[in-house]
Amino acid sequence: FPQPWIIHINLSKSSSIKRLMMRGREDDTISIIETRLKNHHQLTSPVLAKYRNQNRVIDIDGEPPIGQVTKNIFTALETKGINVD
Repeated sequence: FPQPWIIHINLSKSSSIKRLMMRGREDDTISIIETRLKNHHQLTSPVLAKYRNQNRVIDIDGEPPIGQVTKNIFTALETKGINVD
């Protein structure tokens, strides 16, 4: 099996909250989203650190519009020789 990669999308807390609030879900309040983000970081930080130590993390700037972020992910994967078809 090929070695796994982590795609880490870097997005500021304020941008994360803004994008999640736009979904229009009833449970997407600022306090709930902040709790979700905190839990996410606590749970994923050790995994991210492990793969970063193995040079298996692809960092992507998540601040541009979502369509551009998607294009940047595909470009980064192709640069690593990962087939995205």
